[in-house]
Amino acid sequence: AAQVNHFENSGVKRLKHGEPDKTKLAKEVMDVLRCALQIAAYYQAEGELEAVVAHSHRYMQAQGLIE
Repeated sequence: AAQVNHFENSGVKRLKHGEPDKTKLAKEVMDVLRCALQIAAYYQAEGELEAVVAHSHRYMQAQGLIE
């Protein structure tokens, strides 16, 4: 959340830390993804997760949002 706040000019982040860093934001996003994957693994829902991700990927391709 810290990097999102930095990108959104929340508080005094830019004044204190300068321009936001996309690499730091990407690392924060990766932390969220890891947590989500751990939840799926804990509940043994990896197969269901894979199916949902595949469906979303096909939908986004059909909509021309991604290649």
